Amino acid sequence: MKVDLHFHSKYSDGLYWPDELVNKASKIGLEMLALTDHDTFSGVDVFLKSTKANNIIGIPAIEIDFIDKSFGFKSELLGYFPEGKFENTSNYISYFMNLRRKIVEISIRKAKEVFNCPDLDIIELIENKIGKTNQRSMYEKISLTKPDIFRYFNDKNVSHSFRDYFYFTKLKT
Repeated sequence: MKVDLHFHSKYSDGLYWPDELVNKASKIGLEMLALTDHDTFSGVDVFLKSTKANNIIGIPAIEIDFIDKSFGFKSELLGYFPEGKFENTSNYISYFMNLRRKIVEISIRKAKEVFNCPDLDIIELIENKIGKTNQRSMYEKISLTKPDIFRYFNDKNVSHSFRDYFYFTKLKT
């Protein structure tokens, strides 16, 4: 059986929407897929409909970043929900999705000040990532990641020290 149990969609740091990924997987003969977006299950409904339509076994999943402070170990945890029941995990990870957004907002605010770039805007960042849409509710379903802020700053020609200054900032308002 040909499977891919770890891929991301545009709902986190992937390049394609869930249905586009499933169509690509179908073309290369994959028989089972797991959507493992960072801190969001937003794409699961479309993913499952698309896997069913393409006769592929679809498994809702999630990737959660974590740090084990006792060992100084940073990694990711993959959680799989083959029965499709992930409500408790969804409630838990909404905190992290909101935290990511807050860090991106702070990074944009700091870049505006430090580099005198008043036109930086989180809505523009999201629109660059997913395309312009009139569905504002869609903007809240997107998990923002380090590559998103990195790409946005590069697109806006903002010079930055990615590791030392922006994304890893402490949450101070």
